[in-house]
Amino acid sequence: MSWWKVKMGFLAVLQMVNLSVRFLLEIFALAVYGYWGFKVGNTSIMKVFLALLSQLV
Repeated sequence: MSWWKVKMGFLAVLQMVNLSVRFLLEIFALAVYGYWGFKVGNTSIMKVFLALLSQLV
Protein backbone atom coordinates (compact mmCIF):
# COMPACT_ATOMS: atom_id res chain seq x y z
CA MET A 1 0.00 0.00 0.00
CA SER A 2 1.41 3.35 -0.95
CA TRP A 3 1.58 6.33 1.38
CA TRP A 4 -1.00 8.41 -0.51
CA LYS A 5 -3.71 5.74 -0.08
CA VAL A 6 -3.10 5.77 3.66
CA LYS A 7 -3.19 9.56 3.68
CA MET A 8 -6.47 9.64 1.73
CA GLY A 9 -8.00 7.09 4.11
CA PHE A 10 -6.97 9.19 7.08
CA LEU A 11 -8.48 12.31 5.50
CA ALA A 12 -11.74 10.49 4.83
CA VAL A 13 -11.92 9.47 8.50
CA LEU A 14 -11.22 13.06 9.57
CA GLN A 15 -13.99 14.33 7.29
CA MET A 16 -16.46 11.85 8.78
CA VAL A 17 -15.47 12.87 12.31
CA ASN A 18 -15.81 16.54 11.37
CA LEU A 19 -19.30 15.99 9.95
CA SER A 20 -20.33 14.03 13.04
CA VAL A 21 -19.14 16.77 15.39
CA ARG A 22 -20.89 19.43 13.34
CA PHE A 23 -24.14 17.44 13.41
CA LEU A 24 -23.96 16.93 17.18
CA LEU A 25 -23.26 20.63 17.73
CA GLU A 26 -26.29 21.52 15.61
CA ILE A 27 -28.52 19.19 17.62
CA PHE A 28 -27.13 20.59 20.88
CA ALA A 29 -27.77 24.17 19.71
CA LEU A 30 -31.39 23.32 18.87
CA ALA A 31 -31.86 21.75 22.30
CA VAL A 32 -30.36 24.81 24.03
CA TYR A 33 -32.61 27.21 22.10
CA GLY A 34 -35.65 25.12 22.93
CA TYR A 35 -34.73 25.03 26.61
CA TRP A 36 -34.16 28.79 26.61
CA GLY A 37 -37.56 29.41 25.02
CA PHE A 38 -39.22 27.14 27.56
CA LYS A 39 -37.57 28.89 30.52
CA VAL A 40 -38.26 32.44 29.32
CA GLY A 41 -42.03 32.07 28.92
CA ASN A 42 -44.36 32.98 31.77
CA THR A 43 -47.40 30.86 30.95
CA SER A 44 -47.52 27.29 29.66
CA ILE A 45 -48.74 28.38 26.24
CA MET A 46 -46.02 31.00 25.96
CA LYS A 47 -43.35 28.52 27.06
CA VAL A 48 -44.34 26.05 24.33
CA PHE A 49 -44.70 28.82 21.75
CA LEU A 50 -41.25 30.29 22.50
CA ALA A 51 -39.63 26.86 22.60
CA LEU A 52 -40.99 26.01 19.15
CA LEU A 53 -40.51 29.48 17.70
CA SER A 54 -36.85 29.58 18.72
CA GLN A 55 -36.33 26.34 16.77
CA LEU A 56 -37.82 27.81 13.61
CA VAL A 57 -35.94 31.09 13.77
